[in-house]
Formats: sequence, C-alpha cells, structure tokens
Amino acid sequence: MTLKWRPGTGKTYVYTRLMYELHQKYGLFKFVLVVPTPAIKEGARNFITSDYARQHFSQFYENTRMELCTINAGDFKVKSGRKNFPAQLLSFTDASRRDSHTIQVLLINAQMLNSASMTRDDYDQTLLGGLTSPVKGLQMTRPVVIIDEPHRFARDNKFYRAIQAIQPQMIVRFGATFPDIVEGKGKNKCVRKDYYRRQPQFDLNAVDSFNDGLVKGIDIYYPNLPEEQANNRYIVDSVTAKKLILRRGSKIAEVGVGENLADVDAGFEGSIEYAGSKMLSNDLELEAGMALVPGTFGASYQETDYSGSH
Repeated sequence: MTLKWRPGTGKTYVYTRLMYELHQKYGLFKFVLVVPTPAIKEGARNFITSDYARQHFSQFYENTRMELCTINAGDFKVKSGRKNFPAQLLSFTDASRRDSHTIQVLLINAQMLNSASMTRDDYDQTLLGGLTSPVKGLQMTRPVVIIDEPHRFARDNKFYRAIQAIQPQMIVRFGATFPDIVEGKGKNKCVRKDYYRRQPQFDLNAVDSFNDGLVKGIDIYYPNLPEEQANNRYIVDSVTAKKLILRRGSKIAEVGVGENLADVDAGFEGSIEYAGSKMLSNDLELEAGMALVPGTFGASYQETDYSGSH
C-alpha cells in the first residue's frame, strides 16, 4: 500500500493511528516499523511513548495500549560467552494474541534490520520455542510492516530485501517521495515512480495539506554567521548511494554511510551522518555542487529552523 504524505503534516501520528485502527477492526497486533536512520527512529520512539500521545489515543481506543520494542546495535552484545537475544526482541516475538488489548510494535532502523546480528543463526537462546535466528522469529509473527521514508527503500536495494525476508503479511509505505522503477531498454525505456498498482492509494498534496490547516505557513530563518564562518563552506564534489565526497578548497573529505560529518568539520553539529542514498540523517537530500555550511545544521531537517545552504 502506498500513502503519499507531505513532510510536516503529521505522518508519524497517522501511521501510529493506523496501527490502532488495524488492531481494532481486524485484530492485527504485531507491527514492524522500519525507519531509515537512528535519528528518525528516536523521533518516532519519542512520539509513540509520550504521555500526550497515549492520552490522546485512549480517547478513541479504550483499554488498548501500545507496547513499543526498540532494537539497537548494542543490544546484541555477547555476555559471559553467551549469544543472547535482546529482551525487546523476545518480548515482541513471544507476545501472545491472548493479550487482546495490547498492540506490539517493533521499531528498527534499516541498517539494524539488515545487520548480521539479525540474520545469524547461532544464538544460545530460542524464539517461539525453537528458532535461533531473529529473522526467522519475525517471519513466524507475520507482522504488518510500515515503512517511513520509502524513497530510501528501493525494491532492488538490500534494505527492502531485508524487509521482504521477514515475510510480512502487508507492507504500508508512508512518504513524500518514492523510488523510481526503470522498465524496458533503449527507446522503450520508461522511468516511473514505484507506487503500488501504479498510483498512491492516498495522496495528501501540498494544496490539500495547506487548505486543511495541516501546514500553517513557512518561516525562513537566515543564520547570522561571521563572514569567516559563512565562507567556510564545503561543496558536494560527488555523492553516490554509499559515499559522499566533500571539497573545501584543496581539501577533499570522504564520508561513508553511517559516518559523522563532525569528523570532517566540528562545525557540523547535531550528530549529522551520511545516511546513504544521497541523504543526510536529517533528511537533507544531496546533489553535486551543493554547498554545506558548518554551523547551520540540525539533527532534524523538518524540526529545526534551518539545516544547510545550497
């Protein structure tokens, strides 16, 4: 299912409410929420676990609670020589339908889902009575997968294949942009957006979101930087799915997926990483020739006053 949603118009709220609705109407209670970066994962976690969100949804779904399980890279550390599953993973896979008032949600970022920790089959514990692989355990739960930022999950990349490996009963994609699909060759070559059944099942466009009061307006902030700092800009020399090359004068810096821009220049604050697929972890899309100015970045592209210059 493809749901096209404008940035800043309540996407996190809507996919959270979707889980409540699918639980209430169809009894679905296991969901895997896949996000592209740890920064987006933290934002989703903060909203879902917040007191105001729980109080709000309790008005519409009485006696129903959402249990959020989050998996991080450090959760798979070997302890006392034993390879154990994270407690959060055990809680999600082993949760029973008998607790009919609880929605189980596993929140995980793309790199973690595709990691060796999720696919290895030599743990000293078992899931669901006999499985020793996290991926196989998730397969048995037949979850509904919700994808945030689907343009980073093209069907031919490893992250989408990792989602398919858990064999979900349904995939729902929420985002403003979607990956391209190339069909045919030569003169018959055609490039189209990867929509389920060739079109979004719902499309919240810019006009509708403004008319519905979801976008109140745009406030532009111009950072007051000293001239020396303003001139300290890095040019995107080239950018690929796996590598970002920055240039400042004769200085060349290479940034790989998951690496922090602060390693290039301490002025890049806010734990900004190269997320791959020509995107920074604050959702800024990159292209060759773009100028990046240290000191004008935030961890969230949508929630800060400014994030870059280009």
